[in-house]
Amino acid sequence: MAIRHLSHAIAAGVLACGVVAITPAHGLAQESATLSDTPGPITMYGCFARTRVGHEGHKFVLANPTVGPATTVPESTCSVSGNEPMVELDDIHANVHKHHLDAGKVGHWVEITGRLNKVKHQTLREVDVRSYRLIPVEAPRVALAEPTPPPPVQYQPYTPAPAPVPEAAAPPAPEIQAPAQLPKTASPMPLVTLIGIVSLVGGLALRLRY
Repeated sequence: MAIRHLSHAIAAGVLACGVVAITPAHGLAQESATLSDTPGPITMYGCFARTRVGHEGHKFVLANPTVGPATTVPESTCSVSGNEPMVELDDIHANVHKHHLDAGKVGHWVEITGRLNKVKHQTLREVDVRSYRLIPVEAPRVALAEPTPPPPVQYQPYTPAPAPVPEAAAPPAPEIQAPAQLPKTASPMPLVTLIGIVSLVGGLALRLRY
């Protein structure tokens, strides 16, 4: 009897694991979204996408929904893998003339206001969209690199410059010796004699002529 009960318990456990295993990924992701069980007005933002939801086909959804108004996002576009928390945006096509949120905004971060519907049998919670806006983009600020301080100046001891080496003095030019004056050995007597003879001859010539 105990063995039968044990086998039933094991079978129930295996069945439960199988049910969890075949639960759509979107349904498991939805459970992680923090949403109130009470229906009512809501403002939230997330990635506007169109993806397949369980057995219900393709739906317009808000992936990674965050309750509250948005400020800015680092980039305007976004993408989903299908495993994110989601809410279904109900009747997008039917009320596009009211909220103007159409397929052209798929892949962008949006903020919506609307009404969160009560929990139903659907895989995802539904939100009736009343209005929307694209979230402003603000690129992250790049921190300015601080300038690298210059390396510390190392103290160098003062070394006096070596004294210039004097150039070798050129040897003095040899002195030119003036020729020594010859001693005065000649006598003026021959000249006087010659003058005397010329005068005598001249006197005789004049006497003979006159």
